[in-house]
Amino acid sequence: MKKKKALATMLAAVMALGMTACGSTNTTSSSTSSTDTASTTSKENTSSSSAAQTTADEGAPYEVVLEWPAIGNTPTEENLQKIEAAINEVTVPEINCTVKLYPVELNDLSNANTLAISTGEKVDLIVSVSTGVGTLVDQGLIVPMDEYVDTYGADIQRKLGDALSNGIYQNQLYGVSSAYIQAESYGFIARADLLDAAGVEIDESKVYTLDELSDIMDTVAATQQVGNGFYMVANINSTSDIYTSFFGSVDTLGASTASGGLLLTDGYDNTTIENIYGSDAYADYAKTMYDWAQKGYIPADAASNTDDGQVQLKTGNYFGEFYWTTPGGAEGIGANVGYDFKKIHLAEPCKKTSQSVLWSIPTTSENPQKAFEFLNLLYGDNDIDDTLMFGLEGETYQVVEDNGTDRVVKFVDGIDAASAPYYCYAGVYGDRLTWSIWEPNTIDFNQQLRDFNDSITAASPALGYSFEITDDISSAYSAVSAVVKQYTPTISAGAANPDTYLPQFIQDLETAGINDVIAENQKQFDAWRAAK
Repeated sequence: MKKKKALATMLAAVMALGMTACGSTNTTSSSTSSTDTASTTSKENTSSSSAAQTTADEGAPYEVVLEWPAIGNTPTEENLQKIEAAINEVTVPEINCTVKLYPVELNDLSNANTLAISTGEKVDLIVSVSTGVGTLVDQGLIVPMDEYVDTYGADIQRKLGDALSNGIYQNQLYGVSSAYIQAESYGFIARADLLDAAGVEIDESKVYTLDELSDIMDTVAATQQVGNGFYMVANINSTSDIYTSFFGSVDTLGASTASGGLLLTDGYDNTTIENIYGSDAYADYAKTMYDWAQKGYIPADAASNTDDGQVQLKTGNYFGEFYWTTPGGAEGIGANVGYDFKKIHLAEPCKKTSQSVLWSIPTTSENPQKAFEFLNLLYGDNDIDDTLMFGLEGETYQVVEDNGTDRVVKFVDGIDAASAPYYCYAGVYGDRLTWSIWEPNTIDFNQQLRDFNDSITAASPALGYSFEITDDISSAYSAVSAVVKQYTPTISAGAANPDTYLPQFIQDLETAGINDVIAENQKQFDAWRAAK
């Protein structure tokens, strides 16, 4: 449940970024190759012609049933049909198919996908959020897509580049990620007005240490009535694992910390998988959070709190929160909560294997090739992306500015996301770097993201590797995951003394079997490296 909530927040943040200045995710989703992205343009229809050339010989159009992840906002059937009709105007002449949208609640994607496919329901494209594709493959619910990539996947290959490896499982391609930046930047976003009042200047080109962030906290806290209704850190709640979520210094190898990870603070050539929670870096983090809690920087009830960080920030009673510091992240939060924020980077962006958002073809698809052709079209024709995400121009949104490459849009007068006849909160379709830009972002917003993507040079040595949770360690993996979920919110909230709490956490992880899981992960990783 923790992952589902985190990814729902991330995907909603991506939409907030699109509307008010972007965010991830991730939850972090995958992005385009750094060699490809900068030249991508948003309003060009660049779909490959391979599939289109075959349409004349195919007879009646095939209906592609496309999953539509909802976050409590499913449009009426009438409004869904309007979107389908607009998409069909493109897809029928291009690849001889029509589209039927299949709404599923985002927080129930995993269960809904398993139920639909196992009962034989016709679905052609499903999306997995944070769960990867391993379970679906092991249950025989999705098909490999390798045979379609070279013939029908030119746009997918062009937009994803190295990130196409995110969907590989057991040496076959089972998932295609949405195209976005290849790595996120992580850190802490801090209210600019409070920094100014305390005389603190932030260098947004610098990567700060946790000790330096603590010094900033101390300086600003001295100007506030900390602990008396005002706190320094928002977004710590009953599901928080702040260290692995927002420090960006851990590669969980396509899985989670329950199977260990690579500490990238030890260098980008580190190939030793370890228990992240037993590392010196995590111990320093735990001590810092406890120190902050003792100083009143973190609310005493943070470990049991269920409020979203933006809800807390909007009250004006918080200095900032751990968040993505990717271009647009702080701006998006600021527009939503009414304050300007500065970015305090805590880790440089690094390319890692990500399985945050993956599109797959179920075994119940009656035409997997056609499903893949449509999926490829999403990466080549951005008008379809915009229609799926934002609805119809003139009905949901209007164009404010268009420079021929990117465009800025806003809602039609009198409506918002809640009242729009159609609006998709979940940012999962096609190439995020070419979507329309939402006010108050400026026309250069997507170009900032493309430039940021081109600037990413660091890469994990495990890029392209994903841990396979085999039957012999699946029970241990589940047990370790439960222990992680039990302890990490308390540590993130600084609610327990790490001198005693952290050793107990590590002991319980080992009792649950984390060392066995890590050993299997290391064995698979070593074999993967040897085969490269």
